[in-house]
Amino acid sequence: MDLLGLKYICRRFRQVMAVGMLPAMLLAALPAKGQGQAGDFWYNLKPSGGPPTTAAIVRYSGPGGDVIIPGIIVYTNAGTTVSLPVTIGDGLSVFSSNTNVTRIILENGAVNINDFAFEDCVNLASISIPDTVTNIGGAAFQSCSNLISVTFGSGISTIGAGAFQYCTSLPNISLPDSCNSIGNGAFNGCTDLVSVDTGNGVTAITMTAFEHCTSLTNVTIGINVTNISNNAFDYCSSLVNIVIPKNVTSIGDYAFGDCNNLTGIYFLGNAPSITMWSFWVYYKATAYYLPGTTGWNHWPHSPPAVLWDPSVLTITSQPISQTNVVGSTAAFNVTIACEGVHFSGPLIC
Repeated sequence: MDLLGLKYICRRFRQVMAVGMLPAMLLAALPAKGQGQAGDFWYNLKPSGGPPTTAAIVRYSGPGGDVIIPGIIVYTNAGTTVSLPVTIGDGLSVFSSNTNVTRIILENGAVNINDFAFEDCVNLASISIPDTVTNIGGAAFQSCSNLISVTFGSGISTIGAGAFQYCTSLPNISLPDSCNSIGNGAFNGCTDLVSVDTGNGVTAITMTAFEHCTSLTNVTIGINVTNISNNAFDYCSSLVNIVIPKNVTSIGDYAFGDCNNLTGIYFLGNAPSITMWSFWVYYKATAYYLPGTTGWNHWPHSPPAVLWDPSVLTITSQPISQTNVVGSTAAFNVTIACEGVHFSGPLIC
């Protein structure tokens, strides 16, 4: 065979191989069955194997910066078009360790932010969560060390374990009343956190929920909380005063352990069950209770319990002052002067 014939055979071989590989190349460029793409987002149809009811975003291929995530994905199959609410993640960390994302706007219609969805997005500064989202998964925003603004929608019901753990720049948290569950360690290690309002839907402050929040000075615990679990506010070394709502019946080990500056614990109800380790700051703190409440004769010696005010509380609230008779109900951001004890912060009584 001469050289010309050999070249012809080689050329034909390349052509045949190219044609044979073309379907595989096209298949790789297209979404697999049960998947789809909408702009910079790839999604899985859920549930798999049945008529889809949600679209789970599993991949982001955009440039970062301000990212708008659709709340609804319109899906068409065999001539039928459906609008699918979005969940973020499907066993995968969609944005995990993405250093280009600085702001997330999640549009209305989305329902879930799943586990690890935005973990370790160290340049993420802001997240806006719509009213349609009901769940924030475990470690969803863990170690987002520059996160300074979280806007919660009114539909949030659960915040998973470690959801905002080590968000060291986050200054305040205000949960809606729809939130009824805060996972263990949800805000653990948020060292710049100054103010927390748990909302009135939560019934328990779980283990280590706010542990190591060393800048925390202003805490509003919801009126429906019955249990403050072990280490809930452990090592909150800037906390000076805390108001315990009337429905709290138990406070666990080290719930306020190592809160070295805690001086005033103000109880609005009967004496809860505590352990000898619940307030491991007995050398500074005093427990204050209201007249008419019970159980204080069985209260441990540490911290010492003192009657708060025999008849009235004088409450100063900008721009007015008023006197509330014990037994009435009011909510203020207040300064209280009572038998020489001063407390500044939010109060529901």
